Amino acid sequence: MEIIIKSLLAREINMDKNTQVAVQTYWDYIIIGTGMGGSVLGLSLAKAGKKVLFCEKGLSFEKLKATSNFPEMSKDKITLDNLKKSGRRFAPIFDLSFNKSHEFVPFLGEGAGGSSLLYGMAMERGRPEDFNSWPVSYDEMKLFYDEAEILFGVAPSKVLHPQNKVVQEFLMAKGLHPYKLPLASQQNPECPGCQGHLCNHNSKNHAGNRALAEALKYPGVMLLDECNAQSLTIETNKVSEVIIKRNLQSFSLKSERIVLAAGALETPRILFRSQSPLCPSGAANSSDQVGKNLMRHLIDLYVVDAKSLETNGATKQIAFNDFYHLQEGKGGTVQSFGKMPPIKMILQDIFRDISFHSKIASSIAQLFAPFLGYFLKNIFSQSIVLASIVEDSPCESNRVLNTTDQTSFIYKVQNADKNRLDGMRRKMHEALKEKLKMKIYGGEKNTLLGHACGTCRMGLDPKNSVVNKEGRTHDLENLYIVDSSVFPTSLGVNPSLTIVANALRIAKGLVS
Repeated sequence: MEIIIKSLLAREINMDKNTQVAVQTYWDYIIIGTGMGGSVLGLSLAKAGKKVLFCEKGLSFEKLKATSNFPEMSKDKITLDNLKKSGRRFAPIFDLSFNKSHEFVPFLGEGAGGSSLLYGMAMERGRPEDFNSWPVSYDEMKLFYDEAEILFGVAPSKVLHPQNKVVQEFLMAKGLHPYKLPLASQQNPECPGCQGHLCNHNSKNHAGNRALAEALKYPGVMLLDECNAQSLTIETNKVSEVIIKRNLQSFSLKSERIVLAAGALETPRILFRSQSPLCPSGAANSSDQVGKNLMRHLIDLYVVDAKSLETNGATKQIAFNDFYHLQEGKGGTVQSFGKMPPIKMILQDIFRDISFHSKIASSIAQLFAPFLGYFLKNIFSQSIVLASIVEDSPCESNRVLNTTDQTSFIYKVQNADKNRLDGMRRKMHEALKEKLKMKIYGGEKNTLLGHACGTCRMGLDPKNSVVNKEGRTHDLENLYIVDSSVFPTSLGVNPSLTIVANALRIAKGLVS
């Protein structure tokens, strides 16, 4: 049985110095998670003179190892340790959507900066109509979008890569309206884009280096890494303490206010694990909405011919919104995907997908790996990959499950969403067919969870939402949520900028 160590006993056990300081201090705010939402909110609170403790499940800055490559490409065997050092999530997740359970490690960031450590730096605003079913309007968000873009240095590429110029001219000739994609980047010409892995060129502007590092410069602000939030202790209508596990020790932390920013997959699980007689279905869950309405975007890739003498360098630079609205309903944005993962990783992914259906078929397919690898390498070297992002709808049956020992979820593409996805596919095929080399359909692929959102939705009615307009949970007066789990809809663009803008908006309410 684990012993829950109370704050007053901290001096009696063998804790490291950082843990002792965290336990013995009474904080104004404890923020669980250091991704876009948690880091940005914490920076705003630090500027207002608040004592803030960041609790991060992954590693701190000095422990992360930036190699500008994927750990899978190392000569060393992939271990939990080198995944952690690469800023990657290392705990498996279980897809229980269909008859056969599927276990995998999702491609998500974990460490000082959260998933933004791995993101492709695209930061776009939602459109005014995207907020029709939000309790916050675009006009209310606009000021905070402005602040978010300044904070992360968001700007379009100064110079288009030659391959992007080829595709841009082709799209314009088709009557489409490509534009330069807003990127949170230093635009270092030596940086190839560093999508999917840590950047050692100091080019990627992420939550760690743009918000968390700045917050830690203020007095009374601290980061506790390798810190797993186990549960919240509830007394009446408040959180009285957070139970943390670090270095095999469990202890409690106390604060005036608690902020959950662990992401749309893990934030609801913390609430579920906080069951008590006062909240038998989990903390902040009187609406029975915690974990429900999981969304992740429906993303396909299109490999487009873009022959050029220059093939090196960053290519995630252009986008177009001509298919944001379709005859079938809401569509979404289309943007250049950037550099594809190494062929070795793509083949591994293909064989894993085949193995899920048939291990024999996967073994046979691997016999052709050298030929398939050569084919893919040849195609990608003279191509630009475009990603279509289709907004998916909130649906209560798509959800993170109430399981204590593992992260499990159910997600099935709904019929109306499938119709819109098919509509986007028809539009993309028609627009690109003269230059289309390959289509990679990932819309139905549940391992693609990089844009997960919606599992603790924001709303005005406590009966059908988890947090109010200000980000505070309806049930508990000192518990806030600021990650993408509060999104009522998934929008038709990448979620990063909206997470930041919403965190800035909530922060203003807390410090005003």
